Amino acid sequence: RIISALFLAETMQQANSDAEVMVLHNIDKTHRLKREVGELFDAADTSGDGLLTFDELETLLTHKKVRAWLTELGINPNDTQMLFELLDDGDGAVDKDEFVNGVAKLKGEA
Repeated sequence: RIISALFLAETMQQANSDAEVMVLHNIDKTHRLKREVGELFDAADTSGDGLLTFDELETLLTHKKVRAWLTELGINPNDTQMLFELLDDGDGAVDKDEFVNGVAKLKGEA
């Protein structure tokens, strides 16, 4: 019984450790994703005003690598209007926070 209890205690401790590592890994992945999406926003904001217009998003989505990356994230890049409306808070332009958090949220729902 003592050996079984020790084995069980060790197994539970290892499972908790594995869960902590997985949580930290997921947090790191989320931070990395947001950084990469932020860099994508900066590249797409050709006017440099800190806002992404529909036309700028449409231009961004013409790039094969961007389309492939969004598809890999589970985001459909084929409907620019729908994507823009999902990211926009209603003011007709998407700021960096809306873009980064919106893509991260859409990725999370995929």
